[in-house]
Amino acid sequence: MRGQALTDTQLLLDLVSEAYAFEDLAEYRDGIVEVVSHVVPSDWVSYNEITAEEAFTVAVPEFDPGLLPRFAANVYEHPLIDYTARTRDGRPYRISDLIDQQTFHSLALYQQFYRPLGIEWQVAFTLPARAPLIVGIALSRTTEDFTQREVQLLALARPHLMQAYRNAELWSTRKATLAALEQGLDTLAHHIVVLDTHGRVEFATDGARRLLGDPVANRRGLPDGLRAWITRHHDRRTAGEPLSLDIAGNRVLVRLLPNRRSDRREVLLLENGTGQLNVEALRSLGLTQREAETLHWTALGRSVTETAVELGVARRTIDKHLQRIYEKLSVRTRSEDAATAWAAVGVRPTPTA
Repeated sequence: MRGQALTDTQLLLDLVSEAYAFEDLAEYRDGIVEVVSHVVPSDWVSYNEITAEEAFTVAVPEFDPGLLPRFAANVYEHPLIDYTARTRDGRPYRISDLIDQQTFHSLALYQQFYRPLGIEWQVAFTLPARAPLIVGIALSRTTEDFTQREVQLLALARPHLMQAYRNAELWSTRKATLAALEQGLDTLAHHIVVLDTHGRVEFATDGARRLLGDPVANRRGLPDGLRAWITRHHDRRTAGEPLSLDIAGNRVLVRLLPNRRSDRREVLLLENGTGQLNVEALRSLGLTQREAETLHWTALGRSVTETAVELGVARRTIDKHLQRIYEKLSVRTRSEDAATAWAAVGVRPTPTA
């Protein structure tokens, strides 16, 4: 048992190292299937982006392209996709957890797509995305079902895969932002601040100047505490977790967009209020309504006592909610659950033109 535990720990450490190496969404889409296959062996691993209009898939090994339209036509018949859409629970589940094999075989999705491939067993989980988009990773086999241990390994890996996905999204946002600035565009959909190598403001959109006020407008620097926060958050595993600032009575969220070593400029993305951190998005982590509300406030920096006041419950109730949240997210501390919460909601894509 101890040897198995050590083996699983090493598998997860290797996954974390590989997953955080992707520097944009294109790299993530193409490479994450290989990373996941190292943790749980499968006959196929696929990364999927699904909407009502189309299904985009990256699979290893590749599927016959002629079969993909069949998958897209019947995708919402998939028991795991149906379950996630109904419950908002994106944790790893096996098809066999939801329906028996006879029922699976009766589906048009099985007959037209899975049977020609010989796929009989599958486990899948989602990476939180904004509706109607569903982003999921599926592992498939032909001869045997996935074990409970393998499902648990994927559950432990999911928070890291989510954070790596959001960091890749931030990389892509940073590239698009700098490309727009280099083309001379001074109106972007986001509030942007670019810092030079000395930490001074090189460029700021009008919206950023309004949010941060005189420090940006007068090019004297940044509000107290922001520079230290930037230094602490250079680790790519936490780059997507924002800083919450209170400026002139307004709450401002600041995200640091990941930086390449060859480019020493820092790019900050600013948002009003609580951004996209909403309870409904946090339900996708497999949390109850009350657990999602608790995570919402703690991820915004509220203490246990303050969260209890916000929700109108006793402090011990919040402690119990946090304990269950830690178990469901496979984390051990409030900082880890906050990072997972922000990974679940991400950032809005920056336009490239």
